[in-house]
Amino acid sequence: MTKKWFFFLLIALTTNGFYLGAQEVVSDSSVAVVSKKERIHSPTKATILSALVPGLGQIYNRKYWKLPIVYGAIGTTVYYIKDNHQKMNLFRDEYIRLRDLNHRTPGQENVMDYYLNAVNFYRRRYELSWFSLAGVYVLNILDAAVDAHLFSFDVTEDISLNWQPVVNPEFYGLGIRLNHK
Repeated sequence: MTKKWFFFLLIALTTNGFYLGAQEVVSDSSVAVVSKKERIHSPTKATILSALVPGLGQIYNRKYWKLPIVYGAIGTTVYYIKDNHQKMNLFRDEYIRLRDLNHRTPGQENVMDYYLNAVNFYRRRYELSWFSLAGVYVLNILDAAVDAHLFSFDVTEDISLNWQPVVNPEFYGLGIRLNHK
């Protein structure tokens, strides 16, 4: 048991030492000051707002261009729910009407099978439309949460790196220094 702890402690100290040795000291003048508005932007609040009213989390995150996408997806799934429900009821009513007829005509079984298959087809599509609506709702919440977490992420036009070979006297070897332009 002590060998495991010793090995763990040795690994932890050596990797931590290398990590600390690779850090650079930054002067206070180059440290970016985070504004109060960025500090109080809450991913939890964006998630709750988006869960209460779809699209409200996107408004909170100031991503107004996502609102037509959210409401377009919700509107599309609601349309398919209504359309599939109407068609399912139409074919079901016709099937019940044919089933309840007292006199049977030759070939009526094929027609009844057609209507029964149509009822089952539109019932499956109706149920899948509800699952699609739930999926759009969950994606709306996830989008608001992820976007809130990345709210203060620095997105600059210049994302290139400047690298140059260096001699590192601490580790007695060559290395590469990466500097952001």
